[in-house]
Amino acid sequence: MNTAVYILVLSTAIVAVNAQCNGFTENANCAKWKADGFCTNPAFTTELKKQMCCNACFCTPAPKPITDCAQLVAVNSQALSRISTPSTAIEPIRPDFTAIGLEKVIVKPGCTLKLFSDPFTQVPGSPFKGTGEHVTVTGEATKPIALECTCP
Repeated sequence: MNTAVYILVLSTAIVAVNAQCNGFTENANCAKWKADGFCTNPAFTTELKKQMCCNACFCTPAPKPITDCAQLVAVNSQALSRISTPSTAIEPIRPDFTAIGLEKVIVKPGCTLKLFSDPFTQVPGSPFKGTGEHVTVTGEATKPIALECTCP
C-alpha cells in the first residue's frame, strides 16, 4: 500500500487536538494505534506521526484536577501518596517515599505544601504553591521526612 493511500485510510476520522499540537489533526484511532506501536515505530516518519496523531504521540496529557490538598509521586511513579485533607500540624511522610525518593508533587490550586528535612527545616524549594500542575522536585526535596499541607 503506498503512503498516499495509507494516509487517506488513516485520515477518515479526524478530531481537533489540544494547543500543544496546533496546526495538526488527530485521528480518532490514535489511542489504539499508539498502543499498537505507531508512535514508536521507526517505519513512520515524525512528520507523519504529527500529521496523524500529534497529541497521542508527542503531547503529555494535562494532569486531572485534584481534590486532595496535595499528591506526592515517588520516583518512576512507584508509589502515590494522597494528602486528602489539609494538615493541622507537621506530619511524617510514608517511609516508602523516604526510601524510594520523591519525584513530583501536585498541589491543589490555593493550597500550599511544605516539605521538611527535619521537624524544623524546610527543604530547599519549599513551600510549593498550588497550581494543579505536577512540579518536579530536586535535591533535598527528594528525601523529605515530613510535610504540612494547608488550604484556605
